[in-house]
Amino acid sequence: MLYRLPAAEDLTNGEYQFLLKAQRAHVIKLNSDKHSDFDVNNIVEVTRNMDEYCVDVQYLNGEWFHYYPDGSWSVHNKKSPHKK
Repeated sequence: MLYRLPAAEDLTNGEYQFLLKAQRAHVIKLNSDKHSDFDVNNIVEVTRNMDEYCVDVQYLNGEWFHYYPDGSWSVHNKKSPHKK
């Protein structure tokens, strides 16, 4: 079995693949000084978001993003999708 991020262990293989695709596209668009903040190994939580057909991803620095199957992403405006 291939290594899978512990935070993403509940995702299906397809969801995991689009998480990685969107994460790579996201990092490529960042200034190089931000690459380490958004390294795949700094993902601490991943939540399936059925309402928006995406996965919500939190990084070690506390920032959240929506990652979509087409490889796009958007900023998640809440501190946590689980807290109101």
